[in-house]
Amino acid sequence: LDRADQLHESYLKKIAKAAADENSKVEEIAFITRLSADMRRLTFQQRLELSELRRQEKICEVQEKQREEQMKRDAILKKQEAADMERLYKLLKRLEGSEARRRERRDDLREKARKDEAKRDAAVERREALQAKRLSRLTQKETQRLEKPARVKELRRESPDVSGPNCTSTQ
Repeated sequence: LDRADQLHESYLKKIAKAAADENSKVEEIAFITRLSADMRRLTFQQRLELSELRRQEKICEVQEKQREEQMKRDAILKKQEAADMERLYKLLKRLEGSEARRRERRDDLREKARKDEAKRDAAVERREALQAKRLSRLTQKETQRLEKPARVKELRRESPDVSGPNCTSTQ
């Protein structure tokens, strides 16, 4: 009986060991399954992170390219603004020059008009002086002409001995 108990116990131990082995196998399979799932998750996470890293690199490249393009556009705009300012400066200088020439021309014309007016006034004064002189001479001549016969009469009255046309000669 002892031997049967031992065999039975040995059989039970064998069954328990087989069950433990089966449990161990199930646990091992579960562990391997969990490990595989963890590895897949880790691999997927790594791929996701790698993909996100590449995406961020692309975004950085695009942003850098956009910054460069914006800098180029800004540089072009600055050049255009500088060219516009230069053009405006030159235009203003030309305008100032033409305005100065216009003022100078206007001043020259005013000065010429003033000189012409002065010349005309001087010519009028000379003409008037000449006319006054001529008038004075004519008046003087006319006065002398008118006074001459009166003087002759007066002289005749004063000196009756002067022989004149009414005088008789003693020949």
